[in-house]
Formats: sequence, structure tokens, C-alpha cells
Amino acid sequence: MTQRTNKDQRQTSKQDARKTLIEISGGKTPYLLSILKDQTPYVRATVQWKDKDVLELPEELSEETLTKIKLLEPRALIYFVSEDGKAYEKTGILEEGKWIEGRIIYCPNKNCVTAQPKEPTRPKFKVVKKDPLILQCYYCGRYIDHSAIVAQISQL
Repeated sequence: MTQRTNKDQRQTSKQDARKTLIEISGGKTPYLLSILKDQTPYVRATVQWKDKDVLELPEELSEETLTKIKLLEPRALIYFVSEDGKAYEKTGILEEGKWIEGRIIYCPNKNCVTAQPKEPTRPKFKVVKKDPLILQCYYCGRYIDHSAIVAQISQL
């Protein structure tokens, strides 16, 4: 019985073992590396490949990190590669109508309930438009455009 359990655990860990490939527009790589510096032990990069940079990471990234990447560069392509070499594109991160919740970005409205220091309210944004990226705060209705999002992420 113990041998079967160990074998099942090995199979599960083999299936879960993945790496991440990110294809991003040239010039955005420094911002992306600043996001990834605390998320992974190393990054292998191929820079300026037909105006696209390709980053390879040794593991699958968290949903929060993937969301930050897509907020920075909505056109980035993200792939998970399984141990057997099959690549699967990660989709659905930033779809129109989807809600982004958590302290990934902040509402720029100083009067918003999420900007109040004594309020434990977590920011929540709706993806209004994907290209160009526009988000809307759930609480105050303020719109935030892509340039403001990039400025916030690059400061974090």
C-alpha cells in the first residue's frame, strides 16, 4: 500500500512540474524582470527575437504574478510547459468583464474607500476594455488606463 501511494505521489509531482514561458514585446523586459525578481530563483531570457523577448522561468507562476504581467503587457503570451515538453497557453487572465481583486494595483482616487488607511477593503477592478487596457474601480467607479497601471507596477 505504501509503495502505491509513493508511486502516485511521484506521478502527481511529475505532472505538476512545469516551467513558464513568457513572450513579451521588446523593451518591456526590464519592467517584467522587476516583477519577477522575488518570484523565481532565475530567469533565462532570449532578447530581441523578432521584436519579442522570450523569458523562461523554472516554475509555474502564481495567479497574482501572471495578472501583474498581463497588466503590464496585455499582449504578452504566457505558456506553461509540462515536464514532457507540451506547451499550454494560459488564457483568460485579462478578459473584458473579468474582475481583478487584491493588492495588485490601487485605485488612484484619493477618496476611494480602498485608499483609506483605516479601511481593510481590498481593491477590485473590472476589465472594461482589453486593448487599450482600461480598468474600472468597483467601489468608486474611477477608470484607470494602461499608462497609470504601468506606472504603479513599476513602482511596486
